[in-house]
Amino acid sequence: MSDPTQPNEPARPVDPTQQMPTAAASTPPPQTTTTRTTTPPGPPPDTGGLSGGAVAAIAIGAAALALLIGFLVWGQDDDDSGDLASDTSTSAPEDSAPDDTTAEDTGEVDDLQAQVDDLESQLDGVTTERDDLQSQLDDIAEGMTELEDLEGTSIDEVRDLASANGWELVEVEPDGADEAETDVVLSQTPSPGSTMIDGSVLVVEVVPS
Repeated sequence: MSDPTQPNEPARPVDPTQQMPTAAASTPPPQTTTTRTTTPPGPPPDTGGLSGGAVAAIAIGAAALALLIGFLVWGQDDDDSGDLASDTSTSAPEDSAPDDTTAEDTGEVDDLQAQVDDLESQLDGVTTERDDLQSQLDDIAEGMTELEDLEGTSIDEVRDLASANGWELVEVEPDGADEAETDVVLSQTPSPGSTMIDGSVLVVEVVPS
């Protein structure tokens, strides 16, 4: 019951959108028809009577052989390329820088050659002087005579010996030699064994007859 003391509230309008929803008519999905075409299997490959395992093994072996051949060919090419690069690097001519000191070195060589020529000229002069001295020594050696012991030799023989060798003979009469043998050499100067040359002086003591 409503409270008679409370005023009557006006009735709320009914929202038509708040009414009970009506089931919407659903459209059924379109139906798709799939058509499958079955191809009959072809004839099995002709393996010449070999089993599948044998065929697979042959295929694997062929692939391995092809890889091995390729490795050998490419590896050999790499080696040849390396050798060619090495030969090229070792046989390539080296560029040499121009020598700026060529003219200076040539001048030094010319100076040294001039000094050598001067020394050779001096050597020739010394050699000529040496030959002249050697010739003089040879001539002197030919005229050199070893003086023998003339004591007791007759004065005539000594005179002939001195004349033959170009000596200057000096005869001296000794004092107090009255009893000495005459015309015989009693002593001589220089002593026996001395070297005598042309022009040497020979002094002998002799008592004249």
